Amino acid sequence: MPRFNYNKKRYWYHLSDKHTDDTITIVPWDNRSRRSAGEPDGRRLCVGPSIAHCLTALPHREKFMVYKTKEKVIAEEPDGIYDSSITKEGWITNRVELEKVGIIDLTQIEVELGELPIDAAQIPRIDFSRRAFRSWNNFAELYVKS
Repeated sequence: MPRFNYNKKRYWYHLSDKHTDDTITIVPWDNRSRRSAGEPDGRRLCVGPSIAHCLTALPHREKFMVYKTKEKVIAEEPDGIYDSSITKEGWITNRVELEKVGIIDLTQIEVELGELPIDAAQIPRIDFSRRAFRSWNNFAELYVKS
């Protein structure tokens, strides 16, 4: 599989369980309280190239607001993230404007499907991340509601 190109400008997605506004401007922060053990220090906004990539990287929550960068931007390649080869996580280190795409309600998905894909962020194993991404990639965007 070819190496992911972090030097290409693209739209990036960010999922939030805190923000609700239609447009937000984010100044990257050092979010020590929500980082996984072993992740490096540094101010950043974690993003993914698709909603499925983001869902694979994050612990499950009841629902997320789905944001996309307002313009195509370059995100830095992460350092020290065990599953970045699967999640394609990028780090935006400068102020960025994001537009809300919609809401994804994991409780609704669980009701409709009977279960959610494995919560790979809670089990730091690359095979679990791979399995979670395959599942999310099949249907995540279908469940984004405006």
